[in-house]
Amino acid sequence: MIGQPMAVKFIDDETIPYEGCTRWKAGEYLMEVNLAFHDPNDWHQNYELLLHEFAHHAVQSNDHLVNVFYDTVTEMGAKLTRLALQRPELFPDPQECFSPECNECVADAR
Repeated sequence: MIGQPMAVKFIDDETIPYEGCTRWKAGEYLMEVNLAFHDPNDWHQNYELLLHEFAHHAVQSNDHLVNVFYDTVTEMGAKLTRLALQRPELFPDPQECFSPECNECVADAR
């Protein structure tokens, strides 16, 4: 979707006030996901974070107010939609619970 590999680093730090952050330098791309503010079992939230951070990566800017950021989010959304249609096995059902500790989700499914 972004044309190059990106490393992902997971942190769990309530003192860092973000859900995700993308950093880049020549030939190196890193996306940090802060588990203190992001639930990786929430697939809707995962897709939102991916689109948002991929757009930052594509425009090489952390500025949310530039038009190219919004245009890029729209383009990434279209690419993600096409990928979901072509390879649905990559996209788990966001209504399913993937956490074995989550009895509430299992009860709701009955």
